[in-house]
Amino acid sequence: MTAATMQEILEALRGAKVLLLGGGGVIGSRLAEVFAGEAGAHVAAVVRTLSKAVRLARYPVRLIPGDVRDPALLDQAMEGFDLAIDLTYPKEGTRNERCRDAVLMARTIAEAAVRHKVRRLVHLSTISVYGPLHGDIVDETAPRRPGTDPYGAGKLAGEREMLRHAHERRAPIVVLQPTVVYGPFAGWTLGPIRQLRDQTVVLPNDGRGVCNAVYLDDVVQAIMRAAVAPDIDGEVFLISGDPAPTWRAFYGAYEAMLGVSSIRGMDAAAIHRHLKAQAKAARPIRRILDIVRADGALRQAVLSLPGLSLFYSAVQLALPQEQMEHVKDRLMNRKAETAALSSEKPLLFPSSAQLGIMASSARVCIDKARRLIGFDPGYNLETGMRATREWVEWARLL
Repeated sequence: MTAATMQEILEALRGAKVLLLGGGGVIGSRLAEVFAGEAGAHVAAVVRTLSKAVRLARYPVRLIPGDVRDPALLDQAMEGFDLAIDLTYPKEGTRNERCRDAVLMARTIAEAAVRHKVRRLVHLSTISVYGPLHGDIVDETAPRRPGTDPYGAGKLAGEREMLRHAHERRAPIVVLQPTVVYGPFAGWTLGPIRQLRDQTVVLPNDGRGVCNAVYLDDVVQAIMRAAVAPDIDGEVFLISGDPAPTWRAFYGAYEAMLGVSSIRGMDAAAIHRHLKAQAKAARPIRRILDIVRADGALRQAVLSLPGLSLFYSAVQLALPQEQMEHVKDRLMNRKAETAALSSEKPLLFPSSAQLGIMASSARVCIDKARRLIGFDPGYNLETGMRATREWVEWARLL
């Protein structure tokens, strides 16, 4: 069967009623722009906080404030919609708290989709559910091992709950697993630019590891294809660019944009020893922070302290969600910068989780997505970074 062209996909979506769940982020905002603009669909979005949906509000989208864990809210929001795109994930709490919330979100959304006979619910998961990639090639049959990573564990919990509804209740659910998403407003664009501008980024093994990167618009393409492709309920698709660059090439593209020399290679074993020593030194403080994180009431009491609460709120408003996650990781888990080694700028080491990803030589296989939904990446690293640079210059980040 010949894959549908994007023009045919847009025609199939024309006039459709599309509900974005958690649509205030990078992917949701771009989806709203394409669905409402190019496809001429009727778009609404459930957002928890209206103040964080500034980019989304630029488009002809009906904003519905509320929590997707509320069945009554979803019953009202989903009534009469053809398609639903689930972009939600728990942003706060311990690993166990995130997993619990992810299951509740997924269950509430899936049940509402079944009740209202939505034609297709596309759930966005992540490559992080696999943890560090092993072997040469990774496809959808690989074991899910997110380890202690709260983001990956939470997304895996939600993914499993969605698939349970797809298989046990025959719900029209499809799961997509994007890889390293970069492009306008994306965390894998804003993060590297800020890092390289202010610090020296340490890449394991001279950055020879494989970076399974995907440009933002290719993720949007995959979502739109998954929304209309026939006979794919209950399927999971990895979504990545092709060919995959090295981490050195990925960070090097940003380095070239900035006109700096801010990358340093280091043996992965040496980085591991550094992180281990760092963790040992921080153990007493971490023990206290673990207690704070595990006790919700205590955590709220600490965050409500004068000054700290104001600072935390300001940072939340100022930074995109991806960067907020990075700040919280920095504050709660590790001290990433060090001047222990000779450098004009402080060294930024990868976290333990990032080390496993960046040192891996595994390439993501997208054959299943090519075959069943007609996905074909429109951007390689060169064209994706060229488009990214245009936005970076527009945003005056250089």
